[in-house]
Amino acid sequence: MKIGLFDHHDYPYPTNGVGGIVGLNELLFEELGVLGWNVTLICTDKSTIKPIFNNQDVIKLPHSVLEDIRWGRVEVENYFEGDIFHTHTSSTHHCDFNFNSEMKWVATCHGCQEWAGATNQVFVSHNQYLQHKRDGLLESLIKRAFVVNGCANEERYYYQEGTHDKLIWIGRIDGAKAERLLQVAPLINKDIYVAGDATPEWQWLKDAILALPNVKYVGYISGEDAKRDFFSTAKASLHLSTFEDPFPVSVIEAQHCGVPVITWANGSMFESNYSIDNIHNNLDSFVNYINNELYKTCYDFKNISKWSHNKFSSYNYATNYIDVFEEILNPKVIYVN
Repeated sequence: MKIGLFDHHDYPYPTNGVGGIVGLNELLFEELGVLGWNVTLICTDKSTIKPIFNNQDVIKLPHSVLEDIRWGRVEVENYFEGDIFHTHTSSTHHCDFNFNSEMKWVATCHGCQEWAGATNQVFVSHNQYLQHKRDGLLESLIKRAFVVNGCANEERYYYQEGTHDKLIWIGRIDGAKAERLLQVAPLINKDIYVAGDATPEWQWLKDAILALPNVKYVGYISGEDAKRDFFSTAKASLHLSTFEDPFPVSVIEAQHCGVPVITWANGSMFESNYSIDNIHNNLDSFVNYINNELYKTCYDFKNISKWSHNKFSSYNYATNYIDVFEEILNPKVIYVN
């Protein structure tokens, strides 16, 4: 089996701890190589990543060429031809790849709802919730949908001794990730240590959050070692997405480091969280849980880390994708569109 992993982003590899779909693609490339699969990473020419094994290859292209491939202006096979072409862009809104062969397009959805209407890809979701949403929109493709939970690298994120005495928040400061923090923080009777940054568009939100008296800003934290150090100061991490978060990497990274994550009940939270007690669907419940430190019942840092490693390792991530790829190429079930 020859697998191509396409990344249209302008982020260079290695990502050095950058989360989200970019970091996941890098982990998939690394782990498939370790497992002996023939895998090619197609990415920006700004990347310095190199193949480690003979079964790996890296194709580096200018971002303009990646966009030409993404939007169907050139055929995919001009640059890669194999059995599987995997992308993280799963809709005609996001991409319009042009194939001239029988190569299978496997597209993973990460929470954007615009994928309705794409008809020629095999669909992969990172959680059951999004699969059900998709099933209701694309009945003709129900039997071609798969679920592969996200992951974080267990060799880079693990329990580390530390103070474990702070309430933290880490992420991208924007409307999808941080807007609820502005609502919640004034009601919490403890300091919240915030790590992250904002684009100019969301600078107003960052300014408003950092102006709150109980918010302590620690800046943007880059790299696995620095993020692990930050998690070692945490007694709990807040996750406050305002959209149906598909499988947030920051939640898995925190739990890999043994930190309980207190979340809103949306997206993948019931699939990704160590304890159902940490998941809340209203403001009063969330604030009461934190102000009265009820999350102390989840103070089991080493076991949280062990549980998270067992469920959401990069090894599991890669082997689950291999199961999907093999089922697509040699189906045990006859799919009827």
